[in-house]
Amino acid sequence: MAIPDERRDVIAAPDSRQPIPRVGEGKRGEDGYFGYLLRQAAGAYRYRMEATLADLGITQPQFAVMAMLSAIPVCPTPIWHARHC
Repeated sequence: MAIPDERRDVIAAPDSRQPIPRVGEGKRGEDGYFGYLLRQAAGAYRYRMEATLADLGITQPQFAVMAMLSAIPVCPTPIWHARHC
């Protein structure tokens, strides 16, 4: 399907002279779309968490369960310690 002549100027190739903005600049910064920026932040968080937890030999779901269980006021000592409630 060919593009009509009156639409060719609307659909233009990206300008190769315009550099891609760095993280935190342009649409990748404060002027960006909230959903896109939130997704970028979530990806960065996930990558950093996975790298940190890999050193401990646990996954994010395992960490979440241990964090929730240690927050239970009935058991002041984290469950992964030798002494239990």
